[in-house]
Amino acid sequence: PKKKGDAAAAGGRKLCRVCLSAFFVSLSHIAFAEEPPLTVPKTGPIRATPGTLNAGGWLFFPSLRLFSVFSDNLYQSPTRPVPVAGVAVALSLVAEWNSGIHRTTVYGNAEVRRYTDDASDTFDRQAGLVQRYELMRDLILTFQGDYTHRTNSSGLLNAIPGAITAPGSMVLPNGNVLLPDGRVVSPNGTPVSPANIVTNVGVGSRTVTNPYDQFTGQASVYKIFDRAFVRVTGLVSTTDFRDETLFRDFRVRQFIGSGGFWLSPWFYAYADGSDAVRTESSAYRTVGGIGSAKIGFFSGAAYAGYQGSQLKGVPGVAGGEVYGGRLSYYPTRFWTLALTADRTLNVSNQQQSNLALDIGTQAPILVPLGASTRTSAYAFQSDYFVSPQLSTIVRLGYTRVDYLNSLRIDEAWLVYSAIKYQLSRQAALMLDYQFTDIVSNVPFVSATRHYLTAGVNYKF
Repeated sequence: PKKKGDAAAAGGRKLCRVCLSAFFVSLSHIAFAEEPPLTVPKTGPIRATPGTLNAGGWLFFPSLRLFSVFSDNLYQSPTRPVPVAGVAVALSLVAEWNSGIHRTTVYGNAEVRRYTDDASDTFDRQAGLVQRYELMRDLILTFQGDYTHRTNSSGLLNAIPGAITAPGSMVLPNGNVLLPDGRVVSPNGTPVSPANIVTNVGVGSRTVTNPYDQFTGQASVYKIFDRAFVRVTGLVSTTDFRDETLFRDFRVRQFIGSGGFWLSPWFYAYADGSDAVRTESSAYRTVGGIGSAKIGFFSGAAYAGYQGSQLKGVPGVAGGEVYGGRLSYYPTRFWTLALTADRTLNVSNQQQSNLALDIGTQAPILVPLGASTRTSAYAFQSDYFVSPQLSTIVRLGYTRVDYLNSLRIDEAWLVYSAIKYQLSRQAALMLDYQFTDIVSNVPFVSATRHYLTAGVNYKF
């Protein structure tokens, strides 16, 4: 007979896999929509759990991360690599009050990095407020205000920024709750499993030092129907750069819609769309597809759609078809393998801009929005829980950008691995390594970078 401790460990691994599956879906782009709910989840006030700081009905989740950074080309520059070593400290706090119908979340974080090259030092911070109102069990309204300051920005700005993340507790498909510190508890607050999730899958892109402040207001409506759902989000953000010779200040109004419904017990249909209107441009991407529940050891999804963009006051448009898919394989309860593919066509007759094409997947290369291109992106990811304490992620990516009506070809390789070891309920060791290699047949594009971080994360 199995020992009680072994059964608890197995249950913890299973719940961790559920959490990781939810996390992996969140990493995917809008093309891979969430699975529609089969029932309306039961929610209620989150009770204080052992080890959680609480006062006056508020739950507090503070954390501290100390780590070191090493890179031979910090900014992934093709001409002037900046090798650095550095140390960093990151503080984070999430405070949550939840009555079941109303939930208020206040969050803030700050990260300071000090490098051997003083000019590369950074001080990033973020603060915000999320108000969630459960009008009915199947109708939820969410409002969020956010302030973000970043020292560095990408060499090109995303034409479609996407919604900002709303931290806080999350109800899992099995009814348990994933707390902001990563722990899983039952609806009545009983601990189910410790935190055991690797949460920072990194991608590389060429960056520049240009501090900016971003202010965002966001509202969403989430409605659950019989075996179906609809989510509508609208946001407005303003970004102010310190140096406007590199990027001009801009404002974005964005509308995001998604939905899905079960066609049968095994397959569901879904659609996602996003439209972003900037001060001087507009861009959209919309897809529809079919996904499957887990059938045996496999699950998957396939989609197709269209994307387009236009600069205001400038003749010409850009756009093209997009399509792709995902196949997931679960050889064991503790191991998930996933393969994704995305192809985006962009035929442009407009002038160049400082915006990047949304290619529907994570990649270490930026594709200019104003260029005519065919981008093919592939990624393989392995998530493995070696034990309740040890979890790993390995990600391999390949992206090829063919410039139409030109001989130019850009290729990018990404290798990413992360290991997390849970020393105790509060402390975990983290090790992340990333290698990117960009190869182009035109000058001043090819670049390589090794990037390593190692440290400890402590959750009070």
